[in-house]
Amino acid sequence: MQLNYIRLLTDCFDEMVEFYRDTMELEPKFVDKESKYAEFNAGNVTLAIFDCNSMAKALDIEKVPHVHECFDKDVIIFRVDDVDQIAKKLAEKNVVFIKEVTDRPEWGIKTLHFRDPSGNLIEVNQPISME
Repeated sequence: MQLNYIRLLTDCFDEMVEFYRDTMELEPKFVDKESKYAEFNAGNVTLAIFDCNSMAKALDIEKVPHVHECFDKDVIIFRVDDVDQIAKKLAEKNVVFIKEVTDRPEWGIKTLHFRDPSGNLIEVNQPISME
C-alpha cells in the first residue's frame, strides 16, 4: 500500500486553491472551479482540494457532519530545507502563525505551525541535530 493523495474537504474552495498555489507555492496539476476540485504537486504525494458538500453528495450523505473546532484531527506536514526562510516568505504573505519557528531537538526537527483558509493545521519542518 502506498499513500499517494491527501484530499482536503473545504467550504472555501477558491481561497484554498489560492492559498496552496500562491502562498504555499505548490504547482497546480488540475483546477476545476465548476466541480470545485483541484490537485497540486506536493512531491511524491498529490494534495487535492474538494468542496465538502460535493464530497457529501458523492457519498449520498445529506449533510456534512460538524467537526469539533477545538481539536485538530489532522496535520499536513511539509519538509523543507530552511524553515526560517519559509517563515519569512509566509509572513510577507500575511500568514498568521499559530506557533513561531521552534527548535524541537527531542523530535529532531525545527517547526513552524499555521492554518490554511479552511482551518487545517499545517506544519513546515526541517531536520536538526537531536543533541
